This record gives sequence, structure tokens and C-alpha cells, in this order.
Amino acid sequence: MGMSPKPFSSRIRVDLDTRRFCIDDCQGIYHFTKIEGILLAYHYDVEIADEDHKSNEFRMGFCCGTAGPFDLKDDLTVDLRTGAFERTYRYDYGDVASVRHNLHYTGACKSAPFSGLHLAPR
Repeated sequence: MGMSPKPFSSRIRVDLDTRRFCIDDCQGIYHFTKIEGILLAYHYDVEIADEDHKSNEFRMGFCCGTAGPFDLKDDLTVDLRTGAFERTYRYDYGDVASVRHNLHYTGACKSAPFSGLHLAPR
């Protein structure tokens, strides 16, 4: 028996000029891996990390540990015409026995004035 969907609210700040975005409190700023017409897409896989993510402590912190190897994959798409949003986030977390997490979000984005991309203080 599956869990019933729960409402959520999230803020995605998008800078189309630099092809970057952040989510909610901007713990990290990421580059879209694909911008094609009206579709924005982001794909991250810890196994094939690109140049933008080599020093990203927030992401890379999940890859290693005594219970590893850990898995981390993040797929996000936004349709600029309809506002349709979809994100699938899969990861293993925990020491000594890691647990698999699979999160799937869908929703509709509403356009708002750009408030900038600012990394949150740590």
C-alpha cells in the first residue's frame, strides 16, 4: 500500500542567463544540465559528477562512509510554458546500515520576480 500524496511548497530561484538555480534556502547553487526550448532539466548522479560538483560539499558528503558505497541521483524538470514541475530524488543515507530513500514530487510552478541566487550561510 502506497502513501498518499502530501501538499508541499518549494521555491526554485532560476537565473536563465547563467543557467543556474537553487531550491528553497539555497544550500547549493546548481547548473541546469539541459535547457531546451521551454524545458529546464537538471540531472545529477554521484557516480558521474561533473566539473560543477567536484567541490560541492553538500552533495559529495553523501558519497562516502562506512556503510557505503552510497547512491545519490537527482532529476528535476520544469516546463516554462505550463509551470509543470517534477523531481525524483534517490539516495542512501546512514551509518552503519544505510537506508534507501526515494522521493518523487510533482506540482505546478508560479512565476514570481527574480530574487537572486545567494548561498545560505552555513
